Amino acid sequence: LHPGWKGGRFLMGGYAYVYKPEHPRATKRGYILEHWLVAEEILGRLLNPEEHVHHINHKRADNRKSNLVVMTKHEHLRLHGLAGNRKRWHGSKEDGNPGLAAADSEGD
Repeated sequence: LHPGWKGGRFLMGGYAYVYKPEHPRATKRGYILEHWLVAEEILGRLLNPEEHVHHINHKRADNRKSNLVVMTKHEHLRLHGLAGNRKRWHGSKEDGNPGLAAADSEGD
């Protein structure tokens, strides 16, 4: 980052980072992945280290609530290993994983 940078939001590796130095999982420079913050806001708690946040449309900077699903590390790895069977993992009510949007009636 530029030495004159005063914080805010930036993209790195396709992911959006937000300046929030008080967050327990912030980097040494005070940044955290934006999708973690969105998921935590919806859940009403911090993510635990075994939870991952998956981007349904695979666009890393698309952090709309309806595009995020919290899952275990194992589920996330398995999901990416079964990319051809994405419907099962992408928020159908039948499989009990309606995504984060269902937890928040305000939408995106």
